[in-house]
Amino acid sequence: EQVSKNKIKSASAASVLALTGFEAGGVGPCGFPAPLHAVFVEERVFAQSDVWCGAGVKPAMFRCTPAELLAISGGSRAELAAEEAAA
Repeated sequence: EQVSKNKIKSASAASVLALTGFEAGGVGPCGFPAPLHAVFVEERVFAQSDVWCGAGVKPAMFRCTPAELLAISGGSRAELAAEEAAA
């Protein structure tokens, strides 16, 4: 199913906490109290050899490959980022 990019919005800090159990800024890609409806991994992530992810608290992070991120999150690849205008 395709969704228009203008219908995708960032969640509020309160919504993030309620849905994930983590404060915004420290949300990891897994370990949620209940399954999420959908998880998307931005397509541009797959151009990187490693990515850094939140680990449940603001100062904690962990490194993984994009393929590992996709697997642990149960997510789907998606083109979500808007193209930047040329200067």
